[in-house]
Amino acid sequence: SAIPYSVITNRKKYADFAKTMFAQGHAALSSQDPETEEILLTRRWSGMLEKSEHDYLGFVVTQNSSPHAARHLEKKISYFIVPDSSGAGFTSRATIIFSAKGENGSSAPAFAGYVQLVIPAGNRLLDAARNSRPMVLHDHGIVDSARKEWYGFPLVLMPGEAATFSFRFSLPRPLLEEMAKGTYELFVQKQMGEQELDFSADLFFGEKTLR
Repeated sequence: SAIPYSVITNRKKYADFAKTMFAQGHAALSSQDPETEEILLTRRWSGMLEKSEHDYLGFVVTQNSSPHAARHLEKKISYFIVPDSSGAGFTSRATIIFSAKGENGSSAPAFAGYVQLVIPAGNRLLDAARNSRPMVLHDHGIVDSARKEWYGFPLVLMPGEAATFSFRFSLPRPLLEEMAKGTYELFVQKQMGEQELDFSADLFFGEKTLR
């Protein structure tokens, strides 16, 4: 017997909704089959780190506190590039501001979690700071499959509290070679589940003209 039209249209509606969720990074699929996983990566449905050969920036925040606390956490990210003092290379600075909604002493939940900064492999960390005070990043790892590396640190914020973290890097040779050819591309990966990303960039390449 024929499938009722209402069932067909509902299936299409749900399929379109699922595609939107995957495309916007609110959901992810994975597969143990290499060919299928490659398709998911190509469509950006896997939720994995982007295999980009260009400049890359991502912040991943996990929480150890109440699930409601994440709803009260806001973040704002900025990224800067300037020529270094030698004139032959470039340095970048990634800054993220975390703000916990609510007032100090209110019933809003505190946020306790862990943050990972993800960047291209080969970047050399020059300095890191929290609220302009130097900080040491003990947690560090490399994701060979995506050609990325990460630095991690804990984050605890009370309601109404804010913290600014900044990280300065020396760009790796592959990026410098790309820029020497007159091209530059930055991929900023939104964390899965985020509706939008508050992000700004200020890129100054000196006398170089890049596209």
